[in-house]
Amino acid sequence: MTVSADQRKVNFLGMPFDAVTLDQAVTKIEEFIQEGRPHKIFTPNAALFVWARSNPELRRIYESCDLLTADGMGIYYASRLLGNPVPEMISANISTMNTWPAR
Repeated sequence: MTVSADQRKVNFLGMPFDAVTLDQAVTKIEEFIQEGRPHKIFTPNAALFVWARSNPELRRIYESCDLLTADGMGIYYASRLLGNPVPEMISANISTMNTWPAR
């Protein structure tokens, strides 16, 4: 498994996904909100991941993200099969809904 020294990134086929669980992602998003400045958060699915491999601009955007999580079971399972597992599949709508307070 290729993980950076701070255990934050998982290199999956050259893409630096954040090695976070849903709870950790939500905490990170809450920290971003408290900082009061813009942050880039993306959750590419398998189709966008493949597109980024052939689109240098999209790849650069993903590589510069403050939080990059795998949106889709395709990346989740492939990362496990290839030995570089992301902890969880975290889609944008799931992380967003878990960030909002219950009403």
